[in-house]
Amino acid sequence: PPPAPHPNRASSLRRFLRYVWPYYGLIARATGAGMLKFVLPSTMALSFRFLTDRLVPAQATGAPAPQDVIARALDSYLSWFGALLGPFWTTPWGAFDLLMLTLVGVYGVWAVALYYRSQWAQLAGHRVMMDLRSELYRHIHRLSHRFFQENQSGGIVSRLTADIALAQNFVGSAMTNIW
Repeated sequence: PPPAPHPNRASSLRRFLRYVWPYYGLIARATGAGMLKFVLPSTMALSFRFLTDRLVPAQATGAPAPQDVIARALDSYLSWFGALLGPFWTTPWGAFDLLMLTLVGVYGVWAVALYYRSQWAQLAGHRVMMDLRSELYRHIHRLSHRFFQENQSGGIVSRLTADIALAQNFVGSAMTNIW
């Protein structure tokens, strides 16, 4: 039989999430930026697929290229945006240039998303860590002298430093990656 779950695990997680909840806005923004961070690099592969499947065959042979949703969407985007910019941009070379300029823009957005994801996730993690350490500090000051005689000071210090740093890592990285 599988081992029984620890009886206090759920309540410990709920107590921990009480410290995280005030910073849900930062975590939500970090999660949104993280989604961009992970999704936007796929545009490079999709663009090169479009380039080799659509632009190169059309230029070289004039043969119709395979149709799919992504190719149709990129065709529509390049036709629409190329028509707005002028006649050069509707040619195959213009479409290629427009596709590459779009990729530069996408990677600019990716860099900004990468920066803000890291910034917001770390800020939330540091704030949660500060709240946890402050609460532990107040709790330790309320403990009796007998508690300190019965417990090793190294264990107490370990709780104040290492365990809270793990909580910071959980909030700063793992939580935003999971969501």
